[in-house]
Amino acid sequence: AKGVVKWKYQDNRFVHINNTYSTQGYYFLTSNSNPRKLITEKIETEAPNTYSMSFTDYQLHEQELYNFVKSGKEFFGETFSNNSQQTFSFNLSGYLIENAIVDLEVASNSTLSTNFEVSIAGTKQSNLNIPGMTGNYQKASVISSQYSFVTSSVKNDIQLGYKGTQSTNGYLNYIRVNYRRRIECVSPFLAFRDPNSVGDGNVTRFTVAAANNKWKVWDVSDAENVVSMSTELSGSVFYFTAK
Repeated sequence: AKGVVKWKYQDNRFVHINNTYSTQGYYFLTSNSNPRKLITEKIETEAPNTYSMSFTDYQLHEQELYNFVKSGKEFFGETFSNNSQQTFSFNLSGYLIENAIVDLEVASNSTLSTNFEVSIAGTKQSNLNIPGMTGNYQKASVISSQYSFVTSSVKNDIQLGYKGTQSTNGYLNYIRVNYRRRIECVSPFLAFRDPNSVGDGNVTRFTVAAANNKWKVWDVSDAENVVSMSTELSGSVFYFTAK
């Protein structure tokens, strides 16, 4: 079932949209005499012209802890005092040695320019410079930036260090990571989507590794009309074709 955070593909990466009113979603199951809606099998008869063994996965770190005006819809997470540093770990399972994209958004409540020092997977990045607040009604300055790095291990640490003044604080809004990973059955279930396979007239043959005859593929693009994809198993790999 879908949660309350929406994801959409934008500018070559997936971005998230929080629900303004709730951090939890609820589903209600009912029983009545209406006909059951069964999942039917879909067989793609057209020959594939595109092939995929990987997909773009995403991870998000965001906590809704602090609101600058105690009103409105924007909340921020961890607080940084001057010269403080925090580390955020991301486990990028099944990673490919390709560029990953990191989106960061931070804030400061200083009237002077401040910055966050950024290090990703042990490599220092350019600082996130935050302009000072202006005007009587501004409560914080907010800035976002994007970084990229080549994934070379499962565990990847992102370190942030705030450089401000003694009486001000820095705040993290979110860290979002997009990376390419293999399509493989390494957990009880796997949700995947490959924007690289999307295009007019594309018919894609997907390869799924580490599989067995107990695995099934459901196309949930239309949540109210889920279909089961016809698959072909060869050893520990299976294939399916989708348009």
